[in-house]
Amino acid sequence: MTHLEYLRELRAMARPRLKKLRGVEDDLLAEQLRRRRALARSGRLRWGYILMANMRAWEGRASAPGSVLYSPDPWFERYPHALGSIGGRVFEMYGSELVPDPPALRYLYDRVESGALRNFGMRLPAEITGGRVVYQSTTWIRLRDLPGKQLRGTVVPTWVDEEGYLMILPGSLWPAAFREEWLENDEPPSKPPE
Repeated sequence: MTHLEYLRELRAMARPRLKKLRGVEDDLLAEQLRRRRALARSGRLRWGYILMANMRAWEGRASAPGSVLYSPDPWFERYPHALGSIGGRVFEMYGSELVPDPPALRYLYDRVESGALRNFGMRLPAEITGGRVVYQSTTWIRLRDLPGKQLRGTVVPTWVDEEGYLMILPGSLWPAAFREEWLENDEPPSKPPE
């Protein structure tokens, strides 16, 4: 089954009712977590690419914040893994001593270098995306919502609102074939730069 077919199957499914979350920290992620129900009701379905996540999520030890790339461009519905090459260009900035010149790249470089990627709907510069519209958002990666209760892949179905608040769909809603693919992937990507 192709990613486009998975997306079509997801769009045909009913929206879930989500349990209310308690004990949310009072930071930028608190608003994202408060919006979970609204995202489940009316968020736009998009493929997301896990740009960064805490190693505890990859190891299945704890839920954690993560950074996700997504795009409204229909091209990414067919080729969601292409978001990974864009993510690679973002990672090239991490630890680099070459500070980019254009202001938009400089802003992104400063955000990546400082580890301050708590954003919602931050548009990436065209120099990084090849001219396509791609955004970065922070989200809470809830292990209990993922198949196998572990972050095992980089491409995930998400709901996104107009302001860029994003959540990963609970694994129980993923098409069976995609869920099985996820569970078969037992090698997380290499660790993020230290």
